[in-house]
Amino acid sequence: MKVRPLRLMIVGPYPDAGVARGGVDAAVEGLVSSLAHRDEIGSILVLSPERRLDHVEFSANSKTRVLRIPAQRLALSTGGFRDVWAARAAAREFGADLIHGQGVGRAGDVATRLGWPSVVTVHGMAHIEERALAGDSLRGRARVALVERMVRRVLDRANAVISISEYDRAQLVPRDGTPVFVIPNAARLEFFDIPIVESESLAFYSGGIVRRKNPLGLVTAFASVTKMLPDARLVIAGGSPDLAYAQEVRAAANSVGPAISFPGALDTNSLSRVLERSRCAVLYSHQETLPCAIAEAMAAGRAVVASDVGGIGEMITSGENGFLVVDGDEPALVAALCRCLGDEELAQRLGARGREVALSRFHPDAIADATLGVYRTVLSAAVKS
Repeated sequence: MKVRPLRLMIVGPYPDAGVARGGVDAAVEGLVSSLAHRDEIGSILVLSPERRLDHVEFSANSKTRVLRIPAQRLALSTGGFRDVWAARAAAREFGADLIHGQGVGRAGDVATRLGWPSVVTVHGMAHIEERALAGDSLRGRARVALVERMVRRVLDRANAVISISEYDRAQLVPRDGTPVFVIPNAARLEFFDIPIVESESLAFYSGGIVRRKNPLGLVTAFASVTKMLPDARLVIAGGSPDLAYAQEVRAAANSVGPAISFPGALDTNSLSRVLERSRCAVLYSHQETLPCAIAEAMAAGRAVVASDVGGIGEMITSGENGFLVVDGDEPALVAALCRCLGDEELAQRLGARGREVALSRFHPDAIADATLGVYRTVLSAAVKS
């Protein structure tokens, strides 16, 4: 008997006008683009609750419709019931067979409360990140408690959990019997097509200008790099959700001079053009899971310099496809950047190996195949029950 193609609803962010505001947006776009080519998939609805948008609907490809709806304010304290109601109505109208939530935060919470078979991908440690930001205030502690409760609720309700790294798999414990699969995020296909050409002494940071990713520490270190390599340049591309912190980062960069530039959040084509000119990508974060920015730099054949936190050590083998440094070790970061930026042959050799790893681990086709296997497991269990 012929099986009807799957109607898949994804709850989570999607790039806005081609601009990914974070790694989850990029990961969803990479996954969706490949799933849409599978005969097993009939249609995809990406539902994105957004605080700053009215209802917006558009087609991402021939099988995929993206629907942005206004997100409920104060969802943590109110339980996000309006978001759940709107998502349930959308799933019912779409005729969804399966819901895939992106993250163990609000998107995963909505996805697992709709009454459909559900899969949740862990994109980051929402509770750990919240704890780092909260400080010791009563309000901060209350918010951490609410986030921790939400994460626990998501893990208890999901029919399957996808961890993007062994790091986050070890951090999160779903209820007994819930299957856990380790599947990394897909790097978007466009980055695999970037040619290996003669590069500039240019380091590229792609990500939000936020404290967790420590661009301020990177700027401080790069001041030392320019003293040893006067031609070295750094591009910091990303949005500024924390305006006060972004101003602090820019003020520090101003003291370095024109060696550091801030083009803002870039679309895929612009990111590709900057990566093509770059000799290495750099990420000096305090906490990460498995960053899409690194996967896409590897796909582009660029060497990576990164702090050895979270799951980054699962992506980079120091001296083989980049360099790892201890979080907060500024002299080590300076030395690694100088090695890459000052030696194009070395950077190309590291980047070529990185591309080989990305082709085997982060290509959208491989990620889509593995994800479809999870969907089959969940739907098969739902039929038996």
